[in-house]
Amino acid sequence: MSCRSNSGLAPALCLLSLVLPFSCGKEAGGETKAESRRAVLVYGRGKDSITLDPAAASDGESTKVLDNVFETLVDFSEDPKEPSRILPLLATDWKEAPDRLSWVFHLRRGVRFHDGSRLDARAVKISLDRLIFGKPHPPAQAPYRGNFSEVAGIEVVDDFTVRIRLKRPSVVLIPNLAMFCASIVSPKALEERGKAFAVSPVGTGPFAFRSWKQDVKVVLERFDGWWGSPAPALDHIVFTQIKDWPSRMERLRSGEIQMTDDVVFQDIPLLRKSKGVEVQVRPGLNVCYLTLNNERPPFDKPLVRRAVAMAIDRSRILERGYYGYGEPARDLLPPGVPFYAGDVAPPFDPREARRLLEKAGVAAGTSVRLFVMNNPRPYLMEPDRVAEIIRDSLKTVGLEVSIRKYDWSSYLQKLQLGEHQMALIGWTTDNGDPDNFYGSLLSKALIGGTNYSRMADPPFEKLLQLSKGESDRGKREALFRGMQDILRERCPLVPLVYTPIASAYRSEVEGFLRHPIKIRLSRVHLRPD
Repeated sequence: MSCRSNSGLAPALCLLSLVLPFSCGKEAGGETKAESRRAVLVYGRGKDSITLDPAAASDGESTKVLDNVFETLVDFSEDPKEPSRILPLLATDWKEAPDRLSWVFHLRRGVRFHDGSRLDARAVKISLDRLIFGKPHPPAQAPYRGNFSEVAGIEVVDDFTVRIRLKRPSVVLIPNLAMFCASIVSPKALEERGKAFAVSPVGTGPFAFRSWKQDVKVVLERFDGWWGSPAPALDHIVFTQIKDWPSRMERLRSGEIQMTDDVVFQDIPLLRKSKGVEVQVRPGLNVCYLTLNNERPPFDKPLVRRAVAMAIDRSRILERGYYGYGEPARDLLPPGVPFYAGDVAPPFDPREARRLLEKAGVAAGTSVRLFVMNNPRPYLMEPDRVAEIIRDSLKTVGLEVSIRKYDWSSYLQKLQLGEHQMALIGWTTDNGDPDNFYGSLLSKALIGGTNYSRMADPPFEKLLQLSKGESDRGKREALFRGMQDILRERCPLVPLVYTPIASAYRSEVEGFLRHPIKIRLSRVHLRPD
């Protein structure tokens, strides 16, 4: 029996029939359970989450769920003009000590975790200790641990007051505490569930975890005990995996799903002409780049890395891989992030690229491997197409590129282990601060984490560490300009494209505003027919 209807809501409910206690059948009196009981948003995405432990996550597919289950001490503004402005969340206020070596946070009272336990200073200490120091209840991995290297310790002052002690002053601590990795988790759930916490998480957010059928769907339900206001209008959110974009698009157009992201730019005009479909395109704070493994030949030589950068025509990638949506990139920092520079990576010059390869002793016909993920990302909607453009570009300067494709989970693991020579990857800012790009992607402390290029440069590292504590904007900018000079010389990776972010959804979906850092769904509601 088909569960299709003109509503666009009933098909979504049918997707839930295996995990929720209702179906699309008729009840006594002729009213369907779907009509009488539920508001369900089905969110189609190209890949499943890797983990639901915020301390262990590093990928966007995981954070889409985490952003709605967990909360942090501080949060980002929903104002599209100031998306990285910091606001109170689980902490109502905070203050830096006169010596700049500690911060005191006062916690919101009356907040409960989804398991009924109380949010208090002990919960904050345990959450941050396991992220930063690896105990208690260590996560399977902690890719963002290096972002908190300045933290010396966490202290419980009283039930609702926490002090964070620092080894040195830090201007990045507060924005870093707004990142998903610093989410406050339930100590009770950690103790009871152990490693299973990563597949059955407990937070304080507007939605509670209900179930996860891996590679199929994650189901969240409204948390009626949420402290925030207004209460979520949705009863359930289903993050369902639909790997290929054409299927995802057609299910959106037919009403089988209500929302999707990673919209292929080529299809935006078609979607905008589709009845009952809306498209939201907003500026992104992201970059797609080609990471070059600085530890593996031939990319252990700066001349070779520079040659690769000069061999790639970004305008061709933008035209053929992004259909003109976006901007060419020559810095890891996107426009809109402080201290952006437009000339860090060298410009397109294939003749000079060939000369540099010869000077570096790289023979024509040298084989190199390019890793690429098999699923779309917000910064890379068509990985195969862009990989082929890079392969063809490098062939013109004498490098023979073989393309290796991997599923998303294996892909990140291989990059973290340094198994690649070259790989397509990208970054969407976690907090809008320039340190979140240079620090996260190039810091020696994050080799094995998110420093996929495995760059370890002492002069760069010194400037980076100084920038983390510099509160004077002019002096901090000078430190970033110094880092950019080093990057011009070292060329550890190749920035390619800055992209906007595009989401598509059914017309009955209201209250959604795509944020460049977080995907929040607590304000979303479905307009009744």
